[in-house]
Amino acid sequence: MGFDAPWRVIHDAEWVYARPLASRRSWVWATPFLLAAGVEATLFLADLLWPVLPFWRWGADGMLVEPWIQMPWMILLAGLAVAVFVVWARWFERRGFASLGLVDPLWGKRLLWGLAAGCMLVILIDGLGGLLTLLTGGLDGETDGWFWVWRLRILAGLGLSDWARLLAFGCGVALYACAEEVVFRGWLLSAIAARWGVGPAVLLTSALFAAVHAHLFGAGLLFGSFSMIALALTGIAFSLLALSQKSLFGAMGLHVGFNVVMIGGAALDNLNTEPALSMNAALAQALDIAALWADGQVLIPSWYDLAAATVFAALSLLLIDVLRKQRRHFA
Repeated sequence: MGFDAPWRVIHDAEWVYARPLASRRSWVWATPFLLAAGVEATLFLADLLWPVLPFWRWGADGMLVEPWIQMPWMILLAGLAVAVFVVWARWFERRGFASLGLVDPLWGKRLLWGLAAGCMLVILIDGLGGLLTLLTGGLDGETDGWFWVWRLRILAGLGLSDWARLLAFGCGVALYACAEEVVFRGWLLSAIAARWGVGPAVLLTSALFAAVHAHLFGAGLLFGSFSMIALALTGIAFSLLALSQKSLFGAMGLHVGFNVVMIGGAALDNLNTEPALSMNAALAQALDIAALWADGQVLIPSWYDLAAATVFAALSLLLIDVLRKQRRHFA
């Protein structure tokens, strides 16, 4: 079958998103290369556009990378990534937004549900990580466990300008997470499932999702290897949620809620441990730790890292059971 032939109708693929039968089949065997080419094209376009785009600098702190330089860059990358892969899906594959999981009459409810679930996951992970740390005798001070309790009290002391910075930062992190969902659980998952079925699509998509975070090996082989496994489990959970809802918005909300609370909470924890820090410095430190842009520091996986991998593995098992029940119901 040529590239202009209709997509093959596979039973498993019916559990992804709605798509027209006249759509072209993507180059599924070359998906990793398409993904890499798309990412490189995005970076190239971002390098061209960045010098002419205005952005706001709300002050710098020492040698820290200014978050208001980082965030516009991340937003620019997110927007271009979505544009590149959506254009590919619509122009070459000749399929619309519905085939990417972006047409859903319940999108608002799914998004809000996902946001709430993402926040709860962070609380669950912090609680489990703190408990494991306590049981192993590693707990040392109030900020080493159950971070979310101590983060919340910091909010009461923030001024209006700090709230504005925190909210703007959260919006930037949210847009970046949404872009990852469109690329990986939108285009990539549906393209692979149309050729090889849902199971291989979930596994390959999650492996590629982990692979694009390979910079985590900059913190050491052990930490990088563990992070790849944890990120793959995270990708599996996001994929299974999208499949169970036949929509991208639940997974999008879950991803956004998790990232915003995790990174924003880390910034608040920085303020708790170092009250003299400005909000800019706290946010910059949290973003650098989340992205591990400060290479050269060797890290060892903590109990919190293990807790995160465990929680996402448990969520994946739960969603697999949900999908099985859906299949039996509609069989």
